[in-house]
Amino acid sequence: MELECNFGIQRLELVESLNIEEDSVMESGYGDFGCRHYRRRCKIRAPCCDEIFDCRHCHNEKKNSMEVDPLDRHDVPRHKIAKVICSLCDTEQDVQQKCRNCGVCMGKYFCTKCKFFDDDVSKNQYHCDGCGICRTGGEENFYHCYKCGFHALFVQNPSVICLVCGNSLMKRFGSSATTVGQLQRFISM
Repeated sequence: MELECNFGIQRLELVESLNIEEDSVMESGYGDFGCRHYRRRCKIRAPCCDEIFDCRHCHNEKKNSMEVDPLDRHDVPRHKIAKVICSLCDTEQDVQQKCRNCGVCMGKYFCTKCKFFDDDVSKNQYHCDGCGICRTGGEENFYHCYKCGFHALFVQNPSVICLVCGNSLMKRFGSSATTVGQLQRFISM
């Protein structure tokens, strides 16, 4: 506990000595780090192979490439990620949104369930409990059918019927919507 307090004191002294705002510390490095999949200020330690990667997709691409022995290929169990490394100060730590050492926000969007970070919040990420993963597009624009597991665009209608299984999905929203024709084209993709 004393070590953790010392980190906090050192960070506070750094912030005061540089005469910068707490918010600017949180925003340090915004947009400067990440990979081709996500902009974020941390890397993950893959629990399956104990190696460090920018994200789960980077891990899966490397560990499932044709150069890897088929018996050694694997995906990272994303829900089991327990450690992240801050891209600004290289501190390895438990999964959390704010670095325990330098105080930077490692991802503006952060999901504790998926251990997922992303600085590009224009994607309107949200966690779908029914699917067990984070999705993009805004929760208000989608529905999850708990009968068949289908996840699709929301049709603005007081009584929505799942186009896969016919289940009634009594979900009401007053914002953006799509037409039934658009939804059916989306499903057939």
